[in-house]
Amino acid sequence: MSIPLFFMDKVDSTMNEVKKNKYSHYNNVALIAKKQTDGRGRRKKKWISEIGNIFLSIKLKKRIVKNHHLTSYMAGIIVHDSIKKYISKYKNISIKWPNDIIINNKKVAGILIEFISSGNFITDVIIGIGVNIKSNPLILKNSSTCLLKHSKINLKISELVIYILNEVKFWVKILNFNNKLLIKEWMKRSIKINTKIQFYHGNKLQNGKYKGVHIDGSIKILVNKKITNYFNLELV
Repeated sequence: MSIPLFFMDKVDSTMNEVKKNKYSHYNNVALIAKKQTDGRGRRKKKWISEIGNIFLSIKLKKRIVKNHHLTSYMAGIIVHDSIKKYISKYKNISIKWPNDIIINNKKVAGILIEFISSGNFITDVIIGIGVNIKSNPLILKNSSTCLLKHSKINLKISELVIYILNEVKFWVKILNFNNKLLIKEWMKRSIKINTKIQFYHGNKLQNGKYKGVHIDGSIKILVNKKITNYFNLELV
């Protein structure tokens, strides 16, 4: 699977740009921009896009044939492993459900997944990846970080992006044919079991203990001495 890579100076959002007709004849395509004017994260939150960081979208056409609901786990593993190559060994890097990458409990990367359907069939999967390389948002300074604060390696953005694209080729096969292995590998990179977490379920803020991920992709949380599986919630 070859993934052509396009470099842009400025776009509103790489997620929007990669959907345009001029890329439609590529089965697989990736696009990276120096600057985004309207970047977004999960739940339509604004992704603050400062120059010097990574804003990447990857569109895969008919490559993911099943287990689409686990795509975020695949993407989390890929970004985690790509970043880990660059950070000091003593730094604690992990994945916070579903796919935020954190270093010493501060977010360094986020992932957005979108699906394009035709009838009842998913035809395209778009993976949006934002990585704080040179800076992190000042308004989130207590909860975010950037890679250069944790790396002594001379980091080239193009090199990291190419590594991510090569990892996609490998992990798509695992996603399609071995979902048990995918979840097992994700758990190896996860925050620790029994970590205390806060989460929104509906509009209510709750406290609980993280108990891992079920094979179906749901998160397991201990609340009031009972473990409950959730598919759709937001960790704080």
